[in-house]
Amino acid sequence: MRAEALALAGMFVAAVTTTSAADQPACGLDGPVAETMCALRTEKDEDRELRPEALFFEPSKVLFVPHLFQSGPDSHTGRQDRLAIEVEFNEPIFPYQKRTSAAGRHFGGRTTAIAFTPMYRVRIWKERSAPVRVPSFMPKATVQVNHLHQRKPGHQWGASDDPPRPAARGFVRLWSGMLTVGHHSNGQDGCLFADEGGRELSPCPERLESVRINRLNGSFSTNYVQASVNHAWYRVPDLSDEDARDRARPGIWTDERFASYSVFTGLTLEYNIPIDSFGGPLEEAARSIYGMNRVRATLGLERFPRDCGPKLIPRFKVAAWAQLTDKKNDSADCGMAGRGDAFGDPCAPRVGWGADLTLGLGSAVDFLGVYARWFQGQDYYNLSFTHRKQNRVQAGLSFTPGRSRGPSFPTIARRALDEEARYQAQGPDCFETYRDYIKDHVKPDGTVTAAPVCR
Repeated sequence: MRAEALALAGMFVAAVTTTSAADQPACGLDGPVAETMCALRTEKDEDRELRPEALFFEPSKVLFVPHLFQSGPDSHTGRQDRLAIEVEFNEPIFPYQKRTSAAGRHFGGRTTAIAFTPMYRVRIWKERSAPVRVPSFMPKATVQVNHLHQRKPGHQWGASDDPPRPAARGFVRLWSGMLTVGHHSNGQDGCLFADEGGRELSPCPERLESVRINRLNGSFSTNYVQASVNHAWYRVPDLSDEDARDRARPGIWTDERFASYSVFTGLTLEYNIPIDSFGGPLEEAARSIYGMNRVRATLGLERFPRDCGPKLIPRFKVAAWAQLTDKKNDSADCGMAGRGDAFGDPCAPRVGWGADLTLGLGSAVDFLGVYARWFQGQDYYNLSFTHRKQNRVQAGLSFTPGRSRGPSFPTIARRALDEEARYQAQGPDCFETYRDYIKDHVKPDGTVTAAPVCR
C-alpha cells in the first residue's frame, strides 16, 4: 500500500513538473539571436497598472492675479480688476492605453492612448459671495499615438558617436500625434447679443450689423476639432564608472538611465465646426469676431530631476507659444478710446503669444509645481472673446498627472550591440529582418524556429 502511494505521489510530482516546464517560454534555439530573444522574454513590459504620463496634455491650474496687474471696474462688463482666482481643471482619464513592451523599449516603436478630459474653467470674482461668472465647460476626447524613434543598430540609446561608448550620451527622439474632439460652452441660456445699453435683445436676432455681447448671461457654445503634432528630444546622460557599477544587473539591459531634460516643439490646428451639432455652433454673427480657425506653435524645455547623485535642481518646465486666429472683425463693444468701461478695453488681436513656467515642488508621483505665465492675446474665457485678456501676468499652482521622473532608457549589453552591428553590416534589409524576427518571437506565445534570420 505504501509503495502504491509513493508511486502515485511520484507520478503527481512528475506531472506537475512537466506541466510547469510546458508553461515556460520555449527558448530552445542555439546562437546569439536566441540568447537575445530569451533575455528579452525575461524582461518585464511596462506595468499596465502604472499611471500614464500625460505627455503633451495641459495641466490643471489654480491662478491668482497679482494686484499690480489688475485693471478695470467690474466683472459683468468684461473688465477684470475684481478677478480673484482663475481655476482650470484639466485631468485626463485614460480608459485605454497600450504601454511600451520589452521589445519596444529595446528597439523603439509605438504606444497609443485614448483620453477623456472633463475640462472646465471658472473665474471667481472679488464681489459679494465671490460669484463665478459664466464658467466654461470644455469636455473633450483625445486619441494619441506616440512613436519612439529607433536607435541606431549597434548603438546605445542616445549614442551619437562612432564607435559608440558603452554609456554614450545624446538625444532620443519621440513624435506624438493627437486628434481631439471637444465642446466649449458656458451653460447659459440668454441671448449672446446685447443692445447699446447693455440689455439683452429679445427676441435673439440671427444677423446683426453691429455686434455687442451680453456678458451677464449670454449663451456661448462651439464644437471644435484639434490636430496636434509634437516632437521631443530627450537627453540621455552619461553614467560614471561608479554609477554604472552600482546600477549594473545581469541580462540584456545592464542598467536603466532616465532622461535629464527634453527640448520639445508642437504645432496645433483648430477648426470650429459651423454646422449644428451637440450644444449648437457659435452664432453666425459672432464667428468672424471669434475666429473659427487657429494655429498655435510651441517651443519649450523641460528639466527632470537626477535619478542618481545630488538633486539640487528640481524639475521645471518652460514653454513659449504663439497663436494666429483667423478673426476678421471686431465687435462694437471694444477699442473705444477714452471710455471708462468695457467699451474702452482693447479689442482681441489676431496674433497672440506668451510663456509658461512650472517649477516642481518635489512630488514623488505627479508633477505638482508653482506655475506662472505671461499671456498676450484674445481672451479664452467664453463671453470675453471680443477683448484682449487684461490680466497678462498670473501665478499659482499647477498639477500634471503621471510619473514625476522623465522617461527611462535601458543600457544594452555589449553582446547584443555587437550582434546588431553584425547584421547591420550585411545591409539595412538584413537588420530589419533581424529586428522583426526578434520582435515577433519575443512574445511568450511566439513560436520559435531554428530558421536563420537572413542569409
